[in-house]
Amino acid sequence: MHVSPTGCDRHVALLVIGPRASGKSTVARAVAARLSWGYASFGSYVRDQSRGREAGPSSLRLEEAGHRLIAERGAAGLLADVLASQETTVENMVLDGVRHNSMLEAVNALYQKVISIYLEVSEQLRSERWLQREGLTNSAGSLRLFEQLSRAGVERHVFALRPLATITLDGSRPIDELVEQAINLICS
Repeated sequence: MHVSPTGCDRHVALLVIGPRASGKSTVARAVAARLSWGYASFGSYVRDQSRGREAGPSSLRLEEAGHRLIAERGAAGLLADVLASQETTVENMVLDGVRHNSMLEAVNALYQKVISIYLEVSEQLRSERWLQREGLTNSAGSLRLFEQLSRAGVERHVFALRPLATITLDGSRPIDELVEQAINLICS
């Protein structure tokens, strides 16, 4: 079921922010579908750009690729590239995976209204989600890799965005509830 965006502002960006495996993509895609808004993922863009450049897009290599893209293009340039990679131009967008304050500033400069949702989820639940998504077993090596990724530079930047978010939501709540909270925030 689609929700009519009537009553919602125009030229709005909803940012879904959170650490690895917090549910960003799931929430962002669901909100975009319900409102018939555009959807763009910084993580998907970095993965697409990394194909062919490096052997095997491991999580650590993707993090390095993201840093490189920001260094090469700057936040505003990377934002423009991510938006241009979409097949359609829409007025309102849901952006998944903002990882740096400079990108938050670039989005604020481009859109009339920016709403940011930070998804907070326990490390235990995030590790369970990550293991499932990556198809890994709950082994000491897998958990060590998750801990290493959780301490990496990008994650530190993400945690610094929490106090800047419009609202923090409990990412362990059911997806339908999170989507309703996001839509109520956008259209209020």
